[in-house]
Amino acid sequence: MLDSKIILDANDYDYYSFVEETIKPETVEVKFKDLIPEFSEIEIGSKNLYKHQYASYEALVRGKNLILRSGTGSGKTEAWLIYSIKHKIPTLAIYPTLALANDQIKRIDLYSERTNLRSLVLDANKRETLIHEYGRAKLRSIITQLDILVTNPALLMNEIKKLVKGKPALISGFLNKVKLVMIDEIDFYSPREIALLLGLIGLMKNFTNSDFQIATLSAMIENPEELASFYTRLNNRETEIIEGKRFRVENRTYVILGKNIKKIWEKFKKYKHLIESKIANEDLRGFEDFEYFKRNFYKFYEAAKALKIDLGDIDFDPIDLLANYVKDEHVTLVFTRSINKAEELARRLKNVLNGDLAKCIASHHHLINKEERKRVEEGARSGIVKILISPRTLSQGIDIGTVGRIVHFGLPESLREFYQREGRKGRRMDLDFSETIIIPYGSWDRKLLTRGIEALYQWLQLPIEKIIVNVDNKYRILFEAMMKFQSPRLKKLLSDEEIKLLKELKLVKGDELSDRGLEVERKLQFYEFAPPYGINRILKLGEERVYLPEISHVDLVEKFQPGCFDPSNEAIVIAHNISGGYSRIVSAVIEEEMKWQNLVKKDELLPALEEYEEYKYKWGETPDLIYDYLVGKLSSEVLCVVHPPNGFGKYYKIPNRVYWNIRSSKPRVKVIKDKTVVYYERAKIELPTATYGKYSDYTYGAFYELDPSEDVTSIRIGLAFIMIVLRKKLRIPFETILYDVGKFGDKKFLSLHEPNSAGLIEKLDWLEIKKITEEYNPEVIDEILFEALDEYTYADFISKNLDWQYAKKYAIKALDYILLREKLKVKFKDIEVIIPKPSKALKLLALDLIWLPLKEEFGRKSGILVLAFYDGEGLNSFGFLVEEGRVRNFEEANKLLTKFIDEEFSFLIYDFRAKKEMLNELYLRSFDFILDSMARADKVKDVKEIITKNLDISLAPLEEIEKFAEIQREVKLSDVIYELSNSQQKISQTKANWRNFTKFLEEKAKRYLEDNCKSIFHLYLIMREITKENITR
Repeated sequence: MLDSKIILDANDYDYYSFVEETIKPETVEVKFKDLIPEFSEIEIGSKNLYKHQYASYEALVRGKNLILRSGTGSGKTEAWLIYSIKHKIPTLAIYPTLALANDQIKRIDLYSERTNLRSLVLDANKRETLIHEYGRAKLRSIITQLDILVTNPALLMNEIKKLVKGKPALISGFLNKVKLVMIDEIDFYSPREIALLLGLIGLMKNFTNSDFQIATLSAMIENPEELASFYTRLNNRETEIIEGKRFRVENRTYVILGKNIKKIWEKFKKYKHLIESKIANEDLRGFEDFEYFKRNFYKFYEAAKALKIDLGDIDFDPIDLLANYVKDEHVTLVFTRSINKAEELARRLKNVLNGDLAKCIASHHHLINKEERKRVEEGARSGIVKILISPRTLSQGIDIGTVGRIVHFGLPESLREFYQREGRKGRRMDLDFSETIIIPYGSWDRKLLTRGIEALYQWLQLPIEKIIVNVDNKYRILFEAMMKFQSPRLKKLLSDEEIKLLKELKLVKGDELSDRGLEVERKLQFYEFAPPYGINRILKLGEERVYLPEISHVDLVEKFQPGCFDPSNEAIVIAHNISGGYSRIVSAVIEEEMKWQNLVKKDELLPALEEYEEYKYKWGETPDLIYDYLVGKLSSEVLCVVHPPNGFGKYYKIPNRVYWNIRSSKPRVKVIKDKTVVYYERAKIELPTATYGKYSDYTYGAFYELDPSEDVTSIRIGLAFIMIVLRKKLRIPFETILYDVGKFGDKKFLSLHEPNSAGLIEKLDWLEIKKITEEYNPEVIDEILFEALDEYTYADFISKNLDWQYAKKYAIKALDYILLREKLKVKFKDIEVIIPKPSKALKLLALDLIWLPLKEEFGRKSGILVLAFYDGEGLNSFGFLVEEGRVRNFEEANKLLTKFIDEEFSFLIYDFRAKKEMLNELYLRSFDFILDSMARADKVKDVKEIITKNLDISLAPLEEIEKFAEIQREVKLSDVIYELSNSQQKISQTKANWRNFTKFLEEKAKRYLEDNCKSIFHLYLIMREITKENITR
């Protein structure tokens, strides 16, 4: 094993290093050949079992279920396999993807061959090949006679669906005799996929006559007790949880800072007179103390760069370092952040190394065909391939035992992925030591290192994000209920909970699936909620059209809208092929190479190109769009409007508009609270391109209307703070719960949703989270986590001088909205009043209005304004066009208002101040004057103000209040927002007059306001009676 320290020192690299000691799992005095004599002639036979392997074997022998939690490289595969082989237990082995399980499959094949057992690997592609070779009936017979069947969840789900419908399934005979179901790498799955996996096991139990055991393998599962309880309930077997240590030789980590740092320090000191006034007092040590300068090197270097001081070039060519490893006897795995970078490094290394040495370099990713990937893996095992470069495919599942070194060319943002990468090395006892090489490359690395080397150490010491396993996830219940409902055999097993859920979601109609239920049945696939086919992707190269790998339906919505960059192919999406008439279904994504001549010929991109150049000149930088894209300073983003359910239900994700995100090349430096903060300017450039498609699935969500006076930016900062607390204190990954804060007109809202149904929004104790948040004291690493989570909100946070007390204040405010329902339950608990029947005789008029902006040109907004009245008996609602900021034809509403004034009605308004602000924004001065006059005559009742005073609360969103007053409504604010998104998307797709796409939106808004007016009227009557009772008391 080459020692990188010798190479680094010899070539004047500056670096930081630390050493992790050897970890050896305990062994028992039992060898593999003692249990299975046939193993005597293979390498593993003479090895002693690890303690956790033997304990797992014994648990299975005693008839228990098993959950084995042990690190990578700890022999988890053998833990269950020796049981299956020795006792000839028919076993179904489920791996996340068979492409990433080649090493495990090779061992299963080897052990099966030695013991004369029959094993088979079956996925969709292999199934079609074998059907063609044997025919369906013969293949079914072969599978039934197997001892071990290795498959993935997608194929298993497809087979279970066939059984549900009474169709012949290839694996039905095998399922009826299976005695052990093994789930490997449960860490790999999303919460939604775990729910489906548990549902599949439950259905297998219902469908088969077999009393099978269940074994689950994991490196990082956090709550095995909950999963163990679920397994025991399922098959009435005790479930044993066994912990094991991973094997690791001594590991040496090197963080490469650059070259000639001392010379840069000498130059830095010469500019002290220019720099010292721009940095924090504590950082003045950097002029005197080289070690302090080195520990905070990137901060000082970027600060000097921000002040236009050239300290020289620190960038070194990683090829010079990597080329040394081709002579090592052990394999070096290089992980990059993208396929492009992996291919670039491989190409450059091959160019530097001549002849046969070039054959020692290979890349490995999902765009390389399966056979070539296998060849590369074999080359690494046999010693032909010495440097293997991959973006991610080698970070999970694959064991190339000869790997001695991991090079991180750019760190992953997920700590879990970092340790998955690390788990690929140092798996052989004959290795003296292993190495971790960290080469800072991307913006994430710089974010860490500009806070000093201690920030990197803090990040590495964070607790790893936990795997979310929620056995009560309603997605599992939904899946099982859907399958049982369609099965004549299982329908009678439907529980009351399952029937209730199907009815609540309107998936059934009598004894049949409803139209919505049929859609769920068609789209419910393992990896996404969509039809079982992808979207074509076509790259135009002049007249040639190259078909690229298909994309998923969710990727179409989130990443492949016109104007988006495709980093896997250095291309840009220029158009969609559309079919389906009014429904506008995307059949293909069209891309062109990322070249300047391709961009300037697209009229819809020209405004964005001009705006890009404007920002670059404003920042004092030379525009070079292609370069900025290639180095990661320009990226694309699709702003999706997400419409979450309240509770568990269907959510929709609609692409609303496309942005280019641009970051300045030169940093900025600022002293905040005696800390030197280095940051970059950022801007969003909106593209005037159409958006297409819509994605939906079932998940958990929550929607909260905010007070019109709330500052949405501050609430967003508060929500980011909450997510940091959840990550740090409860180890919940950032992507588990997503938040959104939005506004239109005087309406402001906060929503939460789980992109993969996990059930945490419903399950978390939000009151406890509020207590944790109040007690939480932020650390240096939190600043980096904030920027990684939401970089644009982080820019707003910088404008607040990184004031963590401010962030905490608004985190608590956001949590107060989330907890408001519980508070209102208490407030309304003992209230019982008798109110008069609403009628015109009460001389009260509830009124409400809503402003729906749909288009903006030159800073002037166009859309529709909707107004509604309720006088206790009759409802009136109106829709008005707003063009270039002016309301058209408002006279009819004014006349009706005047009539009510003449009849001496009082006006009931919910949040008088917010409505006045909206009228001013829309220049409705006559209406504004009327309301002012009525208020001066004490003829305006602000119902919201009355409620807050009577109930002694500060927050009173109308829809939350009416729930506890038992007032029903048909249309919610979230329904209006959904229709607004639909209209905005339709308008973006056509050059026709935008007014043609407002009919459904206007009708929905009218019904929403009519519900509002009736609620306002009833709530005023309730509050009036409460006031009377209080006075009487």
